[in-house]
Amino acid sequence: MNEYVADTHALLWYLRNSPLLGKNASAAFDEADVGNAMIYVPAIV
Repeated sequence: MNEYVADTHALLWYLRNSPLLGKNASAAFDEADVGNAMIYVPAIV
């Protein structure tokens, strides 16, 4: 299983289907969406 770290911008862009998200990042989120990867998003402090 692949593991990735993403910032909150990338997560929001993925959830909004934004064209600002790169194709590699989008592929990583798609992979995680079907349960084949884990994406860690650090908490905002």
